Amino acid sequence: MRRLIVIAAVVLAGFIAFDLYPGLRGGAGWQWAYQPPPDVVAVIALTAGLTVYVVVTALLRARRAVRTVLAWTVFGGTVLAYLAVSIRGDPFFLLFTRTVSPVQTGAASLQTSIMARDGVLPTLRRWPEVMDEALTLNLIHFTTSPPGQVLAHQALADVFDSPALHGLAAPVSQAWRMYQCHDIDVMWYSRGEIMAAGLFAFLMPLLAALAALPIFGIARDLTGDRMLAARIAGWWALVPAVLMFAPTWNTLYSTLCALAFWLLLRGLRSEQMGWVLGAGLVTALTTFLNFAVLPFLLLAGLFTLGWCALTPRPPLPQGEGENSGQDSGSALTPRPPLPQGEGENSGRDSDSDVGVVCPHPPAPSPSGRGGEQRSRSRLSTRHSALGTQHSALSTRHSALGSQHPALCAPARSMGWAGVRDRASRAVDRLHGGDWRIAVRHPTRDVRLAFRAGAARVSAVASPAPV
Repeated sequence: MRRLIVIAAVVLAGFIAFDLYPGLRGGAGWQWAYQPPPDVVAVIALTAGLTVYVVVTALLRARRAVRTVLAWTVFGGTVLAYLAVSIRGDPFFLLFTRTVSPVQTGAASLQTSIMARDGVLPTLRRWPEVMDEALTLNLIHFTTSPPGQVLAHQALADVFDSPALHGLAAPVSQAWRMYQCHDIDVMWYSRGEIMAAGLFAFLMPLLAALAALPIFGIARDLTGDRMLAARIAGWWALVPAVLMFAPTWNTLYSTLCALAFWLLLRGLRSEQMGWVLGAGLVTALTTFLNFAVLPFLLLAGLFTLGWCALTPRPPLPQGEGENSGQDSGSALTPRPPLPQGEGENSGRDSDSDVGVVCPHPPAPSPSGRGGEQRSRSRLSTRHSALGTQHSALSTRHSALGSQHPALCAPARSMGWAGVRDRASRAVDRLHGGDWRIAVRHPTRDVRLAFRAGAARVSAVASPAPV
């Protein structure tokens, strides 16, 4: 499949590069003009940049440096966007020109021509009329857009027009003003308006590249593998639309939508409303910038409905009611007290993600392989808490039960197989005694969470009576 994807991408790039099928450039009322690159050196520089990015990413993956891979993805995505823009000329000139252009973006033009003249509140009160006026001013992207982008330009312009930042804004705005010194409309911009346009122009590739971080969070929560999630996020810097559409606001919407979905996913998995409210706030901010992201609300709603429909609550043990406080998925379930002299990570196996603690000295075990085999046989029975699907879901059906848990040690998210294997290795390293192991999970769908990678898994261990 991977080879097929690479071959299809190369074929598609060849069709677009040599204009073998003009329909790929559009055709439903709008078609991008075909123009060969004017500077071959810039194309070579972009090719070299792509090669360096891929090679360094592969080397970092081999070292399994997750944070370094993420930092390199953000940095590489920003640099590649500048290299892609430089094919048409000076990237700083092009980014600034596209930002102040009334056609390509339009937010700066509308802010200086209407909001700065009429005031913020009067403009917001008559925003439907402003959208009609935008068509006559050739601000085509604001005929059906909310005022979020314009407000962002206005707020940043007011900050840099303040006397406190005069010393910084004066020389920088003078240098950036030279990019459009032939445009009389731009020459009327204040220092703050020039600074706002320039900052959004030059920082937008970086803001677009930051989408790799929430993509990593989503992949990590769904797979339970940090390195695999970093590999998935690394592909974001190679998306052609992100590189070629800088510095339009469209490249920022992906970052915000990915962030909103990651927060929503964390809220659904942990059943904590704080994450869900955060997702709602980010989504509200995104829709305030552009109505084009409204389909994301539908997708997020369908995902939430599907999650709730396919995530049943695990059965409660006998003698426990709905509000008994014994449900392991409840965030209000208190932890048992720690014995004296033992901390959160006391007795933890250093190579295992499942924490196993020994509150009391283990009981002596029979010497020889027979005792070890009998001890292990208790963990491999048909009703083993780590070996069957209904284990840890109903403690009264578990031969290893968790009626006397001593400590709960959080473990990193992992799949069901990872929990079973790592717990087995941790148990094998205990010297003597019979042990009870139970795996508890804070969400309501233990089976699905184990297969997809859980946010938190707790392993409790206590000596079993001989």
